[in-house]
Amino acid sequence: METRVHGSGCLAEIVRDLAGEGDAVRLVRRAHEILLRELKPAWSAAVGDGAAPVGELHILANVPADAAVFEPTSQDSEHAVDVTQRDETFFVHMRRSDGTRLRLVYGQQTGLDAREARVLLEAAGAFVRARLDDLFEVEAVRHERMRLDERVAKLSLLFKGIDVALSSVELPKVMGAFMTCVTAGEAIGFNRAFLFLLDEQLHELHGAMAIGPASGDEAQRIWTRLDAESAGLDETLRRGLDEPTREPPASGSLAERVRAMHLPLDASYSVLARTVLNADSTPVRFHRGEESEPFAEAFDSDDFVVVPIPGRDRTLGVLVVDNLYSGAPVDDDRVDLVAGLASYVGVIIENVLVFDDVSRRYAELSEVQAINRALLSSNDFVEVLGRIAQISASMVHADGSLLFVADSAPAELRLETQYHASAALPEASVHICSEIAGETLKTARGSGQRIETRGEPLLDLVSAPMRIDGEVAGVLVVYRRVGEGTPSTFDAHSRRFLSIIADQAAIAVLLGRRLQIIRDDQERIQSLNALLYRNEKLAALGEAASMIAHEIRNPLTALGGFARRILRSSNLKTSDREAVQVIVDESARLERILNDQLAFVRSARLERKSTSLNEIVRESRRLLRQQLRDTNAHLELDLAAEVPQIALDADRMKQVLVNLIMNALDATARSGRIRISTRVHEESVELDVANTGPPIPPEQRAALFEPFTTTRQEGTGLGLAVVHQIVTEHDGEIEVLSEHEWGTIFRIRLAVPVADVDSPGEIAPHGS
Repeated sequence: METRVHGSGCLAEIVRDLAGEGDAVRLVRRAHEILLRELKPAWSAAVGDGAAPVGELHILANVPADAAVFEPTSQDSEHAVDVTQRDETFFVHMRRSDGTRLRLVYGQQTGLDAREARVLLEAAGAFVRARLDDLFEVEAVRHERMRLDERVAKLSLLFKGIDVALSSVELPKVMGAFMTCVTAGEAIGFNRAFLFLLDEQLHELHGAMAIGPASGDEAQRIWTRLDAESAGLDETLRRGLDEPTREPPASGSLAERVRAMHLPLDASYSVLARTVLNADSTPVRFHRGEESEPFAEAFDSDDFVVVPIPGRDRTLGVLVVDNLYSGAPVDDDRVDLVAGLASYVGVIIENVLVFDDVSRRYAELSEVQAINRALLSSNDFVEVLGRIAQISASMVHADGSLLFVADSAPAELRLETQYHASAALPEASVHICSEIAGETLKTARGSGQRIETRGEPLLDLVSAPMRIDGEVAGVLVVYRRVGEGTPSTFDAHSRRFLSIIADQAAIAVLLGRRLQIIRDDQERIQSLNALLYRNEKLAALGEAASMIAHEIRNPLTALGGFARRILRSSNLKTSDREAVQVIVDESARLERILNDQLAFVRSARLERKSTSLNEIVRESRRLLRQQLRDTNAHLELDLAAEVPQIALDADRMKQVLVNLIMNALDATARSGRIRISTRVHEESVELDVANTGPPIPPEQRAALFEPFTTTRQEGTGLGLAVVHQIVTEHDGEIEVLSEHEWGTIFRIRLAVPVADVDSPGEIAPHGS
């Protein structure tokens, strides 16, 4: 008797029993069992592949070895549910859009109503697939919700941690908190994180910070320690913020290596630079082998992600993350978390950078004010420049500075002052700095260079022109000693501050020059006042001399006339004739002096003739021979052998010597020593009148040549004033000195034209 399939009852049972089933595997198993009971096949199978848990289903019941469990021709069908038959075997194929497939196979049942079986299997397959779709969607929603809940929990934890970091305005601590969140296991959990910040002035990315192990062994030690400590993210972050200062990174550590890395902002050079230049917030994945990448080679990273750190209107830098040691895939969820966190932290970093810039500018302003106070409080501009050199070095943490001043042209650039925090620079390095300063002076542009001298460390130099009123008044150079391979150590802020300090130094140079002009003017005014005072005294002297000359000229004329009459007498003895001749000569000289004194008020003209200074000295000694005998004084001459002829008024200069010798006789009392010496210099001749009398105190020397000033009770105070006047009229100088052997020395210095120095006059014997 033929066995019939009652499809409607079976289908109703499937719908009734499985409509509320919430487990996909139980759903398939129960539907398979109901169909088995209805169809009663000799063997059956339920096999799935694709998404779990259906993809893991594998039920085989009495399947013969040669049974075609899978129908090859049906795999290419586009229908969601297919029922096919081959011989006495039915195949039910169910497909989902995600690629998951389920196959129900019933085979080798004789007397089976093929048509009803086919209808039943198509209806049951459609129902099972629809229920599976419902269950898959519910499961997907549940998984997505769990994933979102997990993500929200992590984001909440992350932002809570970043809120902790907001309590600090120190950039290293903010960046450290950010990267701790990226690498902490309970947060995002990447093995390593590298932070690169953009330097717009240098047009490069420079390594700022790195967190992570430097080797696999170190990674295991860190993970073991963290598991043992079981500190929460909040505690870890607060511990980092409570640290007073961050220690310098250990040698060979990841942090030290990343700080030494500088990447030019060139899209063809690095994917990091390209990410910044794209101005896009989308993370970029990199796989080794696609292209040459300096970061991958430096840190042995085959797969990493570059996450931009956006600011308000610019990209501040990038964060690079990888899982080098765990080998875990860099999944999209974690990358999205890092990107979201970077967007939030970027604003914080930008605020801290602004705060740092404001703080730095405030510090710079304070230092500039200190310099300004120094400019206002000191009249010594060299002292002010020394202070500027010290401030410029200390503010940029340099090892020293050199300040060059240009007096009028680049050729006259000179090193005005130096400051060295430690050892001074060798001469070779100073010479190179001078050349760099000269080039800066020519171009009026600052520069940064690196120099090396034999046996000395490398020097990083920054030069800044000292500008004021469109003119470069000098150059400021600061330096640091660096090691081989160390990148440039002066950043844009340092160079900008040095430019400000250099301009302040230019103000100091300008003030110094103007102050020097004022001092020179004051000296000239003092000199003119002294000259006016002297002239007033000399005018009084002239008036007195005029009165005296009128009183003694007539008797002196008579005396000279009688002496000349006696000299003409034939009865005069030879010995007396010499004495009378002296009276005649000296009377004539005194008459000329009186005439000059009478004319002094009106004119001080000299009658210069080419004269031998040595001869004037010898004549003066002859005139005073008797006075020397009377005082038993010894007058010695030390005359240079080759004294050039000088344009002198011989009588006036003889008057100078006579006055000085007479003063020396008065100063030495009896049996004293007097020495008159002459010396030749390149452009002058010196004449000294020295005596062994007591020295004149320094406080009295300045007033010696003032009219009516004397150190003797019987003196008139006119002799040395006349001496000074005559020497000054000869464009000469006179000063008073004292030495160990000689109590007082009057030194007269007379200028000699250069052409006359090599043209000696009379060669006189040395001494007398």
